[in-house]
Amino acid sequence: MSIKQRLDTAAYIGTTTISLKHGKPTLTATFIQDYFPPDVEDAYYDIRWYTSGDFELHYQENWSDERGWKRRWDKHPRDGKRTHYHRPPDAGHPPEPAEFPDNYYEMLRYIDEQTLAHIKEHPLLEMD
Repeated sequence: MSIKQRLDTAAYIGTTTISLKHGKPTLTATFIQDYFPPDVEDAYYDIRWYTSGDFELHYQENWSDERGWKRRWDKHPRDGKRTHYHRPPDAGHPPEPAEFPDNYYEMLRYIDEQTLAHIKEHPLLEMD
């Protein structure tokens, strides 16, 4: 099963598309809006997985007040840390070293668990 096929079967994903972003083939999986507080305009994964086993997995929310929330899980050369994590809310730098599953299916499960936990305890819910 491909990454796209796996996300096409996820109950919380509305659409998946493959397009060029920043000159790189990217799978974008858009979350169904019903899972979010009203001030979240959209939420999505941008995924790039390379034949070398390297990857870039980004999660982003765009909020109506022009803030947002994002984080990234990456495996590629970066400041001497091949596998690294960019913390929310801005997926900033520098990233911190991290260990991730090598198999794409297990990695998707890993980021899904973290993302769905974030959605359940969404920071905008505290502001209502």
